[in-house]
Amino acid sequence: MQNDISVAALCLNLEQKLMEVWNNELTLERYRKVLAEFTVFAGNSSYSQSLGADFLIARFTERGGLVSTDEHSRKEETYFRCMRMLAEYHNFGIIHRRNDFFGEIVWPGPFRQCTEGFFEAVIKEGLSYGYVTRSRMIIHDLLLFLDARGIHTPDKISVRDNDEFIKSFYGLSPKGIETKLCTLRRYYRHLYLQGYIRVPLAERLPKASIQGRMAFPTVWGQDEIKKIEDSAERISPAGKRSYAMVLLAARLGLRIGDIRNLKLHDIDWTKKQISIIRHKTQKALLLPLPEEVGWAVIDYLKN
Repeated sequence: MQNDISVAALCLNLEQKLMEVWNNELTLERYRKVLAEFTVFAGNSSYSQSLGADFLIARFTERGGLVSTDEHSRKEETYFRCMRMLAEYHNFGIIHRRNDFFGEIVWPGPFRQCTEGFFEAVIKEGLSYGYVTRSRMIIHDLLLFLDARGIHTPDKISVRDNDEFIKSFYGLSPKGIETKLCTLRRYYRHLYLQGYIRVPLAERLPKASIQGRMAFPTVWGQDEIKKIEDSAERISPAGKRSYAMVLLAARLGLRIGDIRNLKLHDIDWTKKQISIIRHKTQKALLLPLPEEVGWAVIDYLKN
């Protein structure tokens, strides 16, 4: 997370990053236009996600509305997509390229301060990009549900409203229900502690007991892992890559996301070490580089 950075500097950093990873010049030009407009709008201000929402509201006069994809033209989508990308780059240092479009969410006026404060808090706690993204969609669904029931301020949420929203989880997997309940519990607790609601709704949520219904995790033994390694095809470039990935997972215990994001500069060949920022936790990890793994990576790079 890049704290206290000016909008101009952040937009410039993002533009440079986009030039490194994006090949479509037309798309780049569209994003440059949005970033330039936002820079003028912000002046000398430091970046905040709230300022980005102000820009979108001013640009499209969506006063206190929830923005959804079917309400916007392709040109407007570019603005919302660009501001979402800027927020993700500021908060997590990554650019998430999507083919779909969920849109930037401009929270309803009475819910805006408390909801933006909630997400600022979870980001500062170091929770992952995936968690924050899923949580945004869950809270988005909650506020749409409340809006349909005529509830437009946090203090009007009742236990009954809460119970009715939970009924909409029917048919989801146990894990899916648990994820939604955990997000709601954290959100309601934030609202209560910050004085936005008087009823401790977090304590009224049911507990998701899923242990008895979930399968035991499958663990491969040493013999099975050895068979997988021995059966790997190591002649073609794709086979060499797959073999190196298998060794990185089997020998170092790296997750697939960390293997996929591994860069050449993450490997210190002199010290025989791998240094990465873990995708799930965004925490630094330093691991030794076994000789067999190192040679597998070199074999892939050479071919």
